[in-house]
Amino acid sequence: MKQIVNLPDLPKDIARKIRTAQEKVLDERDRVRHAEKRIIEDTAEMEFYDRDPRGWADKNYGSHMELNSYPVLTRSSRIREALVERIERRPVRALALRDAERELDRIEKEAFVRVSAMRPGNGRVTWPATLPSFKGYGQVLDTGEEAVAQADANMAKAAMAATAWFAERNDDGVAPGEGSEEALAARRTAWQRSPTMHTGQLIMGDGTAFRVTAWSKEQVSAMQRVIDEDQSRGIVGNIWNLACGIVLTGCDWIGFQEWRDGVASPVRPLLVDDGPRDPAKSLSSLKVAENARYDRIRAALLGRYLPEELANVESFVTGSNAMPSRLFRFWKEQWFSEGIARNWFLKSQPHTWAFRSDNNSFGPETWKAMRNTGQVLEGTDVPLDRGIAEFKLQPLMSALATLGMNSSRIVTECRAALLAHPDPGAVKAALMPHGYLQLQGVKPPLGLAWSEFQSWRMQIRGMAGVLTDLYFDKVPREERRILLQ
Repeated sequence: MKQIVNLPDLPKDIARKIRTAQEKVLDERDRVRHAEKRIIEDTAEMEFYDRDPRGWADKNYGSHMELNSYPVLTRSSRIREALVERIERRPVRALALRDAERELDRIEKEAFVRVSAMRPGNGRVTWPATLPSFKGYGQVLDTGEEAVAQADANMAKAAMAATAWFAERNDDGVAPGEGSEEALAARRTAWQRSPTMHTGQLIMGDGTAFRVTAWSKEQVSAMQRVIDEDQSRGIVGNIWNLACGIVLTGCDWIGFQEWRDGVASPVRPLLVDDGPRDPAKSLSSLKVAENARYDRIRAALLGRYLPEELANVESFVTGSNAMPSRLFRFWKEQWFSEGIARNWFLKSQPHTWAFRSDNNSFGPETWKAMRNTGQVLEGTDVPLDRGIAEFKLQPLMSALATLGMNSSRIVTECRAALLAHPDPGAVKAALMPHGYLQLQGVKPPLGLAWSEFQSWRMQIRGMAGVLTDLYFDKVPREERRILLQ
C-alpha cells in the first residue's frame, strides 16, 4: 500500500489481519536471509576444508584428531550436504516469500476498500506501519554489508528460478504428469525395499541424539538434513516442515513411541463413552458433562510433558503408535512422488474425509495419482455415514419424505433417522437429486481406520513439536531420557 499516503484508521479485526500477513512476510524473509547467511558461511567453511583439511581439523578438534576420523568426516560431509540442500531450496524459499508478499498486498487492498466504504466509528486503531525494505531487514539481523549484497544477488537469481519452477508446476506444486499412470508405474519399479530395517541416529543442533529405524541409511541422512535446516538458526522452526520430513523419510522414532505410551495410558480409560445421551437433557447440561470430562483428562495429564503446538489430545492418544516407515512404504507402493505424498498427507484433514467435488482441496496431479491408485471413493461408493454429513436440513427432510419417514426440524435427528433406515442404498437414492453422486472421499492408508489415521497425524505433529522442545530443553529430564534413548 505504498501508493497511498494517508491510510485510514482500521477496526481492530482488520488491523489484526494485516499484522498477521506482515508477520508471515517477515517470517519468510527471515528464512531467506538466514539461509543465505548460512550458505555464505558454509561455503567459506568448505573452501577452508578443501584448501587445508589439516588446518580445518586442528581448528575444530585439535591437532590430535586424525583426518579420516569419524568426527572430521561426519562434520565435513554434513556441512557439505546441508550447503547443497540450502542452495537447491532457494527457489522454494523465494516462491514462499513471493506468495506471502502477494497475500499481504491483497489483504491491504481489500482492507482499504472495505474501510473506505464504512462510516467513521469508535474503537479504531492506526493502520499498521509499513514493513521495512528487505535490505533494511537484513541489516537489522546484523548481516554485514558484503553478505547483504551477496544475499540480494542470490535472491534475484532465486526469484527467477522460482518463477520458472512455479511455471512448470500446477497449483499443488507437483510437476505436470506426476500423477499419470506412466509416472506411477515408473516410480513403482524404481523402489526396492530392504529386507531389514536400518537402525541409525539423528543428531540435533545441540549435539543430542536419538535412535531411529528406517528402510535405508539414505532416509536417515535425509531426515538429518531436515533437522539441520530447521535447527541451524537457533530459533523455533516450522513444525509442518519437520512433520513432512518425518513422513517423507519414514524414520520411526523408538523413544517417542515409548514416551507416547506413557502419556496415553492414563487418558485412554477416560475416553470410553459413558453410553447414549438422553436427548431430553439440555445442551447446557451436556456442556457441563463435557467440561467435566476434559477436566479429568487434564488432571490425568498433570505433570506430563506435551509439546505446546500439539492439538487434539484425544486424537493423539488413541490408536496404535504412528510408524512413519509404514507411511513411507505406502507412498512407494502406491507409487507417489514426494510432492504427491506431502499433499496427500497434509490435506487429508478430518473434515475432508468426504466432500463435494466442487470443494476438492487437492491439486490436479495429486488427485489424479490418488484416483489412479484407488485411494478415492466417489458417488455411491462413499459410505452413507460419511456422506450424509455433507447434507443440510432441507435435502435431509426431502429424503425422509421420499422414503415415507417422519421428518424433523433438527439436522442431527434427520441424519440419525436416515442412518437407521434398513436400506442404505435407498437412502442414497433419495439423496441423489441433492448431489450424492457429486460426493468424493479419501481412503486412509494401510488399512487404518480414518480415526486411527488422524491419530497418526496428531502423533507426527507431536514428533515435530517434541523435536523443537528437546532442542530448547523444555522437556523434563525423565521424559527427555526416554525420548533420547
